[in-house]
Amino acid sequence: MIKNRESAARSRARKQAYTHELENKVSRLEEENERLKRQKVPIMLNVLVIAIKIMLSWTLLIKASVLACWIPHPSDAAIS
Repeated sequence: MIKNRESAARSRARKQAYTHELENKVSRLEEENERLKRQKVPIMLNVLVIAIKIMLSWTLLIKASVLACWIPHPSDAAIS
């Protein structure tokens, strides 16, 4: 009967240690998650800025292409 109690006590101690280990892991992962969320904000802002710059570049390129079609080139005027 004593061995059974000792075995049960060891089992409870192992379970308590495992539970404590899992609680520590949860705490570490929650901290890491918060840190990653904070890092995500400036990265997403950079992505947004780059996307806006790309759209503006495409807009300017399209406008330049349209203007190039409508504005005669000086060498074309000499031919006429």
